[in-house]
Amino acid sequence: MDIRTLLVAITVLELAILVAMFFFWRTQKTYPGFGHWVICNLLVVAGCLLLGLKDHIPVFISEVVGNTAFILGALLRLQGLRLFLGLPPGHRLEWLYVAATAAGLAWFSLVQDSWTLRTLVISLPIGVLALQGAWLLLRQKDSPAATLCRAMAVAILAYFLALTARAFFLLPAGPAANLFMEHPLQYAYFLLGIIVEVFWNISFAMMNSSRLASELRQAQDDLTRLATTDHLTGARNRRSLLERGAAEMARARRHGHPLAALLLDLDHLKQINDTQGHQAGDRALRALVATCQDGLRQSDILGRLGGDEFVLLLPETDLEGARSMAKRLCQKVAHLSPAEVGITQGLSLSVGISLLEPVDQTLDELLHRADQALYQAKESGRDQVSEARCPGGQ
Repeated sequence: MDIRTLLVAITVLELAILVAMFFFWRTQKTYPGFGHWVICNLLVVAGCLLLGLKDHIPVFISEVVGNTAFILGALLRLQGLRLFLGLPPGHRLEWLYVAATAAGLAWFSLVQDSWTLRTLVISLPIGVLALQGAWLLLRQKDSPAATLCRAMAVAILAYFLALTARAFFLLPAGPAANLFMEHPLQYAYFLLGIIVEVFWNISFAMMNSSRLASELRQAQDDLTRLATTDHLTGARNRRSLLERGAAEMARARRHGHPLAALLLDLDHLKQINDTQGHQAGDRALRALVATCQDGLRQSDILGRLGGDEFVLLLPETDLEGARSMAKRLCQKVAHLSPAEVGITQGLSLSVGISLLEPVDQTLDELLHRADQALYQAKESGRDQVSEARCPGGQ
């Protein structure tokens, strides 16, 4: 296989990549910078075609325009990568790479014809742009696609080494050197170019898909959170509370483990709403939930039953543990500063406690006893803890 055949292969491959990337760009959700890569592939195809026709078209078009397409494509690829990573596309002075390269190509094509010097002129700026791209990719340590970024960076560095080695080691070849000369570095450069072109285009498409998948997972998590969370306080909503509570009750019954239920009621919420407005009442409810959530175990379940009533389910917790938790919550709520909450009066909490009993068949029975205990606490003057009686008065 000679260099002409390799150049034809690269051109056909680049054309296939261009078509694939273009349709991906137009039919899938893509992110900023993807279009830059598509245009880059178009420029690479154009450059390969012009260089391949060098014996049939003017030197200026094949050598100057063709090679300038490569440096312009390399710059657009770097800018596209920056945009994809959420960075500015780059400084305008980088366009001087293109202008300086075009001027150098014109000089060593039209004034002092030298293929080796043209190769050096085009290789140096492309190498600099490639190194910048590799550096950006290596810095993506916290990205979900960090491994892919590192692999792309390694591929770019390998291409950079082949590019610069070819430019410098072929420099002594003199006037006899040309694009189609037979040399091991030529073969290595073109073969590696084929591999890298395929790899980094596929990798970039994979990075785009990875970001899309990450956004979809986040959207699903957000929907799940909206479906299970009380929008005002951030606690579980009633439906989620009852579903999760029923599952926890079944687990406790199956293994014979204790389960405590605390029914929490913020005292005098109606008075706060009537005298200070519902926004003040909302702030009080959010402060209550934040106070309760601080220090809970991962297994504990806090949910809003409705209005100013909240349920706290405590797995693996006996009566003594439930009492301790209830008293601690009452103390923490009582110590909340009105200014910190955004209201003009202090807060207090009434708590009803019930424990899972062997006769309980549903979660409603457990919560009903906690509700009775809460009623006793409120009837006794509020700001206190009351315990439910066992079924049958035991």
